[in-house]
Amino acid sequence: MLTSIMNWQSWSPLTDPLIKFPIRNFCPVKQVSPPNIKPSGFYLKPTISGCCTWYRFGKNITQEKVVGFATKTKRIHPEIKYVLIDDGWCNWGSWDQPKFSIKDTSQELSKMGLETGLWLAPFFKTTPPFNLRKIVDFSKADNLAYIHSCLKTIIEDWGVTLLKLDFLYAPYFQPGLQDDTLPHQQLTNLFKFIKDSYPHVYLMACGCPFEPAKYLVDSIRISDDITVPSLYSYGFIKKLVHNHQHNLLIKKWSSCQNLAVYFNLDPDVLPDQNLAGFSDLQMKQLEEIFTQSKVQFYG
Repeated sequence: MLTSIMNWQSWSPLTDPLIKFPIRNFCPVKQVSPPNIKPSGFYLKPTISGCCTWYRFGKNITQEKVVGFATKTKRIHPEIKYVLIDDGWCNWGSWDQPKFSIKDTSQELSKMGLETGLWLAPFFKTTPPFNLRKIVDFSKADNLAYIHSCLKTIIEDWGVTLLKLDFLYAPYFQPGLQDDTLPHQQLTNLFKFIKDSYPHVYLMACGCPFEPAKYLVDSIRISDDITVPSLYSYGFIKKLVHNHQHNLLIKKWSSCQNLAVYFNLDPDVLPDQNLAGFSDLQMKQLEEIFTQSKVQFYG
């Protein structure tokens, strides 16, 4: 393996900390799965550009906000192709029940010459009474059939051409696992289903272990979110957290370049400086990474 246990997934640190927290960043089971085999005809997709709703609105999104944001961003950055509708468009696990019409939104974006991207966390659902997150076991046929059905609707009916799959570390935390054989298989099977069924769809992975994603996703996040929208109003805390996120990205962008033969490396987004609170120097560093990347999204 080219990746170490300490660089297990998108959000993992580069060095072994004394306290392994949050635990999602560290593989909880023994890693024994063999590397993916390079498929014939494999190639890296070209550079994509777009904008992402998460960093402007968090979960508070509507069709009007999405279209308005797309209109403003395209006016400033006419080169963008995708509008990524991030978390907030549905309740986790109810992937066929949007809070507003993704199909209508996609049609509105299409009139502007834009394509629609959609975020989902396929291995999670929320359960009452406190909307706790529960891991979905895709080894059960009905769960797998449901997500396949949702993906069919999302792509074929709603017109989505980019998928951002998030929190993909989840299956490694299913109870009773001894090693990564089952979760590795669940991830690779999901990626293969999407790639084989919908080769035109751009597949982004986030919070994802690197090994099962090799050759099977078009791009993978190599760091955590560059900014946290819920902290925009909290000056000192925002600066502290965002500085940490910025430094992590800078370090991982350099260290993960050996993975660029398997998928395009995703540095997240180029944020709005006023919202993020980054210094001019920090923004310059982010802009340099942004121009090097094949995944160029504005936040």
